[in-house]
Parts: sequence; structure tokens; C-alpha cells
Amino acid sequence: MKREVKAIRGKGTDCFQDLIITVSNHWGTDYELFFCESMEFEFNNQQGRRLGESLVSNRITTYDMSEKYHGIKMEYKEMNSSEESLDLLMKIIDEEKLAAIHLDTFYTPWHIHGSYRTVHANHTCLVVDYDHELSVLYCIDPVYSNKLETLSYNEFLKGNNGQLVVFTKEIPMELTSDAIGTILSKIKNQLETKNKIKDILIFADSLKSSFSIEYEIDGKKDIWGTKIWIELDKIIFGRYYLLRFIRYFSKHYSEIEVIEKDALLSYRKWEMVRSIITKMYYTKTSEEKNIQNMYNYLKEVYECEKNIQLFFENNYSSNLSHPKNTSNSNYVKQNSIIIPLKDYYNNKTFLVEGDNSGIEPDFNGEGRYIHLKLSDKKYFEQSIDGNDNVKCENQIIEVPKGFYNHILIYGCSEFGGCHTNLKLQYEKFSVIKDIYFSDWGEEEQLEENLKVHWKGISDEGYEKFIKQLIIPINASEELHSLQLPFYPNLHIFSIRLNTI
Repeated sequence: MKREVKAIRGKGTDCFQDLIITVSNHWGTDYELFFCESMEFEFNNQQGRRLGESLVSNRITTYDMSEKYHGIKMEYKEMNSSEESLDLLMKIIDEEKLAAIHLDTFYTPWHIHGSYRTVHANHTCLVVDYDHELSVLYCIDPVYSNKLETLSYNEFLKGNNGQLVVFTKEIPMELTSDAIGTILSKIKNQLETKNKIKDILIFADSLKSSFSIEYEIDGKKDIWGTKIWIELDKIIFGRYYLLRFIRYFSKHYSEIEVIEKDALLSYRKWEMVRSIITKMYYTKTSEEKNIQNMYNYLKEVYECEKNIQLFFENNYSSNLSHPKNTSNSNYVKQNSIIIPLKDYYNNKTFLVEGDNSGIEPDFNGEGRYIHLKLSDKKYFEQSIDGNDNVKCENQIIEVPKGFYNHILIYGCSEFGGCHTNLKLQYEKFSVIKDIYFSDWGEEEQLEENLKVHWKGISDEGYEKFIKQLIIPINASEELHSLQLPFYPNLHIFSIRLNTI
């Protein structure tokens, strides 16, 4: 019987870091200490260089404290040959352990439309079981596949260089006060030497004065291979895993909660910068408004990361006051009304069984879509034959005039998350509400008022997610209308208003 291990793809992680997360998830352990020293930034701009070539960041994995306090021991092995490596693998699996193997991408048969038999490159995947009668290994590879894959002994012997890492589950040690102090000190030193926050302002100024999407991608096949996209991915990795570390560590050291909001905003704003650049690539434009938005986001990032570093510098405490977001903590399901959006729909995301509208689905301008079963149409509360969502372009949505205490929006973003505004129009005044939606491919939600509403499968076979955002509003004033932002990356499928 093949061992069941779910492949987990991290945020901006490399192939081995994905395996650490996958093994941790399989064994039910934490892993946040492995990536707690990854927040880096440096900008070495020189005349004539692309901005992406001037960015410096790294994906760091911290092993010493992590193995001790998370209970995942990793032991590197280098055998004389792949034959010896195969013999050791079988013994490891028989001992109920797991092993990461080096595997040349040329011999990854599950990546048939990519590097298989075309490109030689270093890669790592996880061996979870084997079948000696069939002469195959069973592998998990979160980078190239989301399911259990089969690797023949023959391809392993050709693709492995004798290197592997053995994962062993052990009992984690308790985090003592001395250990907590050591971990905080390590992060403090890392931030002081590697995260040069003043460079963020220099980067913002350079981006505002000289950014050109055409220059950044010149000579590259697509955006994913450009230095600016790759470096931003590393920067986002560091911010995301610092946030995860703060939330994990607050169970042991509650004072760190004071910088949770800053960490969340820093991560989201960096994500927004990359999202805008990605959208520029697809639209082939470098609009001044988009560049100004990136500049503003980076200025906000600087303030957030300055607060984070102040916290660690001031003896691990701070006078900063950031109350935790509790906007959703008191929410309970109430009477609500559905706002008709059919007349505003201008985009089609779903390929629905039996849809005869003749409109081809195209969620993001690349022809991508999600399969929707007839039985799942109930999750969207309105007819979704034909166009099925509103791509946000400043539409004004009239609502039944009334007194409401929550808005529930069902939607998602493309090309990364989106942080924007929703305008609420009352009888005599208006109110601007910040809203955030994550990318349609992102399941984990970091905000308390955002959660997965529905999950489907895209045309490429990947899981995609529609989210529910809960926004508390003033119930003492009569609401007249909602104005959506001008943010075509944001797609809204349904809106409900809760009545008091």
C-alpha cells in the first residue's frame, strides 16, 4: 500500500524548501523556524542596469534551531553511486522514514511538457515509497506535480548523483526562555545586516523615475525569467514566512504580536508591486498610474519594515501599538439580501455543464477558466450562464436603500493579490473601505475576515479558490450604493448585505 503524502507548494520556496513544508504537514509538525531568517533586501543600483538586476535577496533555510524545536531531523547522505543510493532508499522507506533525492530534471517523467528529456538541471523530490516488483519509486514533487508520481529505477539511476537527505521524525524540545531569546537575537542580527530598509526608498524612487516593463523583460522569453520577477519572488518569500513565524512564535512570546499587522502589510504590499508588474507585462503598458501605485506601496512597506526592525532593536519590545484585526471575530450569520449583479457582469470565469450561451470563458486574458458542476451553481446564488462575474472598473452598484451592518463579497484576484478600496455611498456622505482579495490560486488566507468560499479545478488541472470577504459597516446610516474600484485584476461574483 502506497504511503499517502500530500504535496505542499510553499510561497516563493525552492524545491527543497517545499519538501520541508510537505514533510512537516505530513507529520503534523510546525516548520516556521526553518524560514524565520529570510527577510532580506538590498538595492545596488548602477547606471544602465535594469532595476531587477540591482535587487538582492535570498531564500534562507535555518536548520540548527528548527530541527531541535520542530522535531524534524535531516541527515545529508552522499553515496558513491546512484546504485548505492537506491539500496539506502529502500532501507529508509522500510524504517518509515522519508527521503529527499537529487534528481536531474531531464529524468522527471511527470514534467513531460517541461524539462523531461529536454533540460538538465538540479532538482529535488521526495521519495515516500517503492515497489520492488514493479521496479519503481513513488515520489512527491510539489514544483511539477500535485499528486503521487512514479519514477522507474532506471530513470532514478540515471538522474541521481548519489545525494539524498533522510527525514526522521523526533520529539521536539520545549522552547525555553533562553531559546526564545536566542531566536529573537538571530533574527535581530539578520535584519540589521541583511534587510537594508533605506534601500526600499531608493528602489521606490528609481522605480518611479525610470521603470520600463519593456526594458526589464528585454531578451527574456517571458516575465517569469526576468530578474525583477525572480528577485521580487524572493522578497515576498521572506515577508510571508516572517509573518508565519510571528503568528507561530506569538504562542510562546506574546509581545511579538505588536508587529503582526506590519508584517502582514509588508507582505501584501510587496505582493501588490509584483502583481502590478505582472499585469504590465501582459498588457504591454507602463502606465503612470500603475507606477505611482507601486511607489506608494513601497513607501508604506518602508514604514512597516522600520517598525519591525525597531521592535527587534529595542530589546525585543516596542512602544508601537497595532491592535489586532478583529473585524470578523464577532460576525455571525444574519438575515441578508443578494444584490443583483447580472447586469454588471463583464467577464466569464466558469465553464459550466450545459452552458449554451456561446461565450468562451477567459478569466485573466489568457483563456484560463474553472470547471463548474451544475451541482455547484448554488454557491453563487445567481444565474451564471454566460458572463458570471464583474471585473472591477469603477462600476456603481445600486443597492436597496437600507441599514446594513456587513457586506459580504465573493471574489478573487488574478496575477497575485489585490489591495484596493470600496466606496460606500450613504445619503449625505461616503466612506472608503480597504479591501483585500488573494490570488485565485491561493488557498491559505492570512486575514481574519477572508476565507475560502468555494474550490474548483482550472482548465490546467490546478485548484482555484473563490473567497468570501466580510466587511463590517456602519448600521446607523442608510446605505444607497457601492462603487467598485478600478482594478480589473479583481473579479466579484456575488455581493450580499446583512440587515440588522
